[in-house]
Amino acid sequence: MLRFLSIIFCCVLFVVLVKHFVCGEVFVVGYLTGSQRKPGDEGYTRPGLSISGAISLAIHEINTIHRLIGNHTIAFVTAETYGDETESIKQTARLWSHGKLSAYIGPQETCVHEARMAASFNLPMISYAIKKHLLYLFCAHPETSNKILFPTFARTRPPDTQISKSVASVLLKLNWRKVALLYSGSETSFKNFEAVSKTIENTLLFHNIEVVFKDKWTTTYHYGYTMNPFREIVERSFSIARIYVIVGHYFEHLGFMLCLQDRGLLNGDYFVVGVDVEQYDALQPQRYFRGFLSGQVEEEADTAFKSYIGVVASPHFNSEEFAMKVNKYTHKLPFHFQNLPETIGRSRRIPVEGVYLYDAVFVYARALNETLSRKHNPKDGKFLMEFLRRRAYKSAMGYYVFMDENGDAEGNYTLIARKRDSLTNETGLYPVGIFEMSFNLSDIPTLIGFMEILLYKSWLYERELESLLWRIDYRDIAINDVFSNGKFSKLRYCSQISLNSDNDVKEFRYCNVYTSIGVFKGRFVAIKKINRKHVEVNRKLKKELKIMRDLRHDNINQFIGACIESPNMCLLSDYCVRGSLKDVLENEQVHLDHIFVASMVADILRGMIYLHDSNINYHGNLKSSNCLVDSRWVVKISDFGLNQLKDEQLVDTQFNMETKFCKLVYKAPELLRNLVIPGTQKGDVYSFGFILYEILCRRDPWSSLSLSSSEIVKLVMSCELATPFRPSLDNICDREKMNSKNYDFWPIPECCIQCISCCWSENPDDRLDFKNLRTKLRPLRKGLKSNILDNMLQVMERYTNNLEALVDERTDQLIEEKKKTETLLYDMLPKTVADNLKRGLKVEAESFESVTVFFSDVVGFTEMSALSTPLQIVDFLNDLYTLFDSILESYDVYKVETIGDAYMVVSGLPIRNGNLHAAEIASMALHLLHSVKLFKIRHLSHRNLLVRIGVHTGPVCAGVVGLKMPRYCLFGDTVNTASRMETSGLPLKIHCSQNFVDVVKKFSCFETVERGFVNVKGKGEMRTFWLTGEMHEKVEQNNVSLFKVNKQTKEFYTNFISREVNGKHFSGYEQKSKKLRTLHNRQSFTKIKVVDISQHKCFCHNYEQLDKVGHERNTLSADNVLSVLSLSANEIHHKVLRSESVPFLQQSSH
Repeated sequence: MLRFLSIIFCCVLFVVLVKHFVCGEVFVVGYLTGSQRKPGDEGYTRPGLSISGAISLAIHEINTIHRLIGNHTIAFVTAETYGDETESIKQTARLWSHGKLSAYIGPQETCVHEARMAASFNLPMISYAIKKHLLYLFCAHPETSNKILFPTFARTRPPDTQISKSVASVLLKLNWRKVALLYSGSETSFKNFEAVSKTIENTLLFHNIEVVFKDKWTTTYHYGYTMNPFREIVERSFSIARIYVIVGHYFEHLGFMLCLQDRGLLNGDYFVVGVDVEQYDALQPQRYFRGFLSGQVEEEADTAFKSYIGVVASPHFNSEEFAMKVNKYTHKLPFHFQNLPETIGRSRRIPVEGVYLYDAVFVYARALNETLSRKHNPKDGKFLMEFLRRRAYKSAMGYYVFMDENGDAEGNYTLIARKRDSLTNETGLYPVGIFEMSFNLSDIPTLIGFMEILLYKSWLYERELESLLWRIDYRDIAINDVFSNGKFSKLRYCSQISLNSDNDVKEFRYCNVYTSIGVFKGRFVAIKKINRKHVEVNRKLKKELKIMRDLRHDNINQFIGACIESPNMCLLSDYCVRGSLKDVLENEQVHLDHIFVASMVADILRGMIYLHDSNINYHGNLKSSNCLVDSRWVVKISDFGLNQLKDEQLVDTQFNMETKFCKLVYKAPELLRNLVIPGTQKGDVYSFGFILYEILCRRDPWSSLSLSSSEIVKLVMSCELATPFRPSLDNICDREKMNSKNYDFWPIPECCIQCISCCWSENPDDRLDFKNLRTKLRPLRKGLKSNILDNMLQVMERYTNNLEALVDERTDQLIEEKKKTETLLYDMLPKTVADNLKRGLKVEAESFESVTVFFSDVVGFTEMSALSTPLQIVDFLNDLYTLFDSILESYDVYKVETIGDAYMVVSGLPIRNGNLHAAEIASMALHLLHSVKLFKIRHLSHRNLLVRIGVHTGPVCAGVVGLKMPRYCLFGDTVNTASRMETSGLPLKIHCSQNFVDVVKKFSCFETVERGFVNVKGKGEMRTFWLTGEMHEKVEQNNVSLFKVNKQTKEFYTNFISREVNGKHFSGYEQKSKKLRTLHNRQSFTKIKVVDISQHKCFCHNYEQLDKVGHERNTLSADNVLSVLSLSANEIHHKVLRSESVPFLQQSSH
């Protein structure tokens, strides 16, 4: 018997163990997600990146905690859709083709076609839906609720129309039987509010609630940004209905409530039921009061929402715990997505679709369990869907959700209303009986008088508000052209402002421009644009504008007014000619000493103390660029208040993120962690620490770190660091890194460093206020006089001294630039002509009886151009003309122009030289021809350069043509004939006319050979000649040629400029050598030229002496040179012509 019982026990144990350890079937679900982008699709937001961990979490809990019967398990495969419907359809078919799929979870965006495919495959498809591009909500199509066409489709995200039942329940509970229904009909809205309103209307009619008025607004309304569309609707409906049901975005409800408030209807007789299909955000309960992108709750909104209740989707009760779990599985395989935080310094908030994805897996697992328990085919989608419909399930949201007969989750909705103090009644007063009050009839006259005074003051105040003294007509603002060039740009100082000038017009051109500048009622004003299409002028804005206009202080930049007429919306304030404090600190021309620094710091402290004591209460954006400096070097605080009008970008893009972070580096860490708060007084103290650092060190506090602005902001606001992240104060006194020209060396008081450290405290309560900071920084004012006027005069005196030195420096620079301009002008025009133009004289055309014109042209230039690149041609012509121009310096000639490869020179004008023009051109032409034979083309070194030269003598007319680009031009038949001489000549020949030869023969210095008669185009038969050379003995007697001298001394100049002699380099004497080359003394010889003397050791010392003599006599003349070199003019000339070296005296003989 005992053995029998043991056998039975072992069998039972064996069955249990087999049941426990033997694995059942694995049911594979296909997860359709959009977690990646297609190349080029930068607009897709990839929502799957943040929610995909929810499916891993759900399947893990099902397989390990809840368990399916029969030890079956669930697994999943991922299919990427890229948010594209076509790709989603492909992936749906691909998953089915594997043959092992049991169900679909998804898709993420589109559903209609995929659901039809799942129905044809008879596989269940459970969608969790999601938003895409902020414009469409997919998988919310009403047709998918048709179970005839979509028998296997269900969704855990409730359609927006499900909220209608909750709205009807509220109205029935309050016994409101007649309502006005308003809804948003905007085409740009990402919610189909028209379908929601239609469903609400049908539901209300079903419950005998009459819709007495129905209307819509057609544009999405943003409070403070666009025109309020509700005024006309209220005027047409308030006499018909007293209960309003408004369907739209939560930020549109604010505009409607304020419209009712302005109409005076929210006195207890009217009430609003707001319908918000978005999930309620428990972290932002006041968003209904603030509107879209607004940071503060307005007083009018707080009052208006006493007559408002909202029906919203219930919040997620365990959102933080659920988000941590989903983030954990998102990091793991198969996804391995890196969760980039949406808000700096916080964990990622999982979108609500992550919960719907989690619920979709669980409702499928529950239905699968029911199917398995009935031993039915688990892949029969129609049968499995029967265990999904008409059942409730526990959502990850923390509450139960019912799924209706169509497989649509009905959702869970919450009623919200403005929170009230339990001790107050509807009027906001304490209940009667809490306080006792005695009253005497004799006090009635006094009470009446007191009330009359209060009423009168109130009337005056309201009258002042309605007078709109701050309003400015944009047509009254004059914007000069000089200002438009600097519009919205930063200009550097071009000079300093004269202390003797009190006229802002004169000072404007020396200042920095950060914004538009205009003239309003005779005074210069800064114009700050408001980038909005519409500004709603409510009571709060009127009060703030009045407060801003009434602020009066020496260290507060005066607010003048505002223009609120579209499209010219702007704010006007006093214009400070010296720009901002940041600009002054960056300007290297401004010298700062302790008087300047102490005065600037004192000005900022006084301005901030006044601002904190005023109704403005705080600045919120204090930084050096918002501290302006006027013409008297007084610092003024600007850019505070009027947060309602501050420019806010509706869409945040990646390209401007770094710019936004740059604006946040001055903000306190507690404000960075909560950007909804515009500012605090303690936050201003934190920002002042950075300004004090910049003034003392004249550099950015973060400049020593190689971090971007975004990285700095993240480190500053981080709570995980052991020590708060701040700029280092160790090297604050290190002045070696500063430019000594910008700062006078003076010791930084220890109190300044202590104040900066105090301002940067992590705990706001540890920061001193500005009054205590002023007391602590009193040692900084040591040495300053008690009288502020004396201090100001001392500051201005130092500035005057700085200005005088700067004026001298600029004057020298101006003279140098003038010389450069004159040199350029002399290169373009003859000197006499240029001098007349500089004096403003008109240059009349002039006739010249006899001049000689020279033309040259490169032979085969077209062929050369075909073999060369454009840059090689440019380099070739530049080399050739540089050589020609250097030769022309030695002759009394003028280069008229170069056109391509043509070169035109004339002698005898504009200064007449008798008949010497023919000899000058002849000698120059021989010199040029000789240099051409030695010239090497850089890129065609194997090819010899060939030129044709033509010369003709005759009368011409010359004058300046053109005003914008004046050119000195020659006119007459002589020019044409000279050009014909060149074109009819031969390579490496100088072709001359009869007129030229007749004149040049008078000198008996040049050799010519008759060519004979040549048929010249346009001239017929002409007798022409070849110029072949010079008769050197005759040249020496007549003093007309330099060709021999220049030919033999060519190499001297290269050595003279670049060769090192006895350890000394002559490159610095390039200009002086040029002067030496061009000395004139035509009584004894034409021009002085010196041969190669680099072998003489004493020459470097003689040249230094020559340099000294030249400076003493202000010029280098022939006598100066020869007196130093101890040679006469004739000795040098004769020795050069005989190709002999010039013997220089030894240094000891001088």
